[in-house]
Order: sequence, then structure tokens, then C-alpha cells
Amino acid sequence: MSREVAAVRLARLHIRALQQTEFSMTKSTSPLRQRMIDDMKLRNMSALTQAAYIRAVKNLSQFFGRSPDQLTYRIGNARVIQRGHYL
Repeated sequence: MSREVAAVRLARLHIRALQQTEFSMTKSTSPLRQRMIDDMKLRNMSALTQAAYIRAVKNLSQFFGRSPDQLTYRIGNARVIQRGHYL
């Protein structure tokens, strides 16, 4: 793959991440998610990193069926073993 093609793909990913981040900030968000977004902005994280972190927390929350603020190590460990996934 040429450098130009790679640069175009990276630019498209960056634009998509910016659009997703802007969308997630315009809809109503929980205080916990807003705090996470604010903390990432304070740390000058890129839009791609912010989108990836928010997506990871959302997926983790869906996997365990609980809000991120209700997750503990004990709940996570029991749920993973119950589903047959061992750490």
C-alpha cells in the first residue's frame, strides 16, 4: 500500500472518530461518561483514542450487563468463569 493511500485511510478514520465523538457529546450522556470524556480532553488525548476508550468501556459494560460504575473485580471474574472464558 502506498503512503498516499495509507494517509487517506488514516484521515478518514480520524474524521469518523471526530464525528462519533461530537455525536456522543451532543446526545445526553451519563455523568460517568461525561467525566471520562472531560478527563480525556484534559489529558489531550486524540479523537481516535477517545472514541476507542469510550467504545471499549461500552463493550465491557454490555459484556457484563452492568453499568461501569457497578463493576468490581469479583463480579467480572465470576461472570467470565461462568461464561467459560478463563483469564
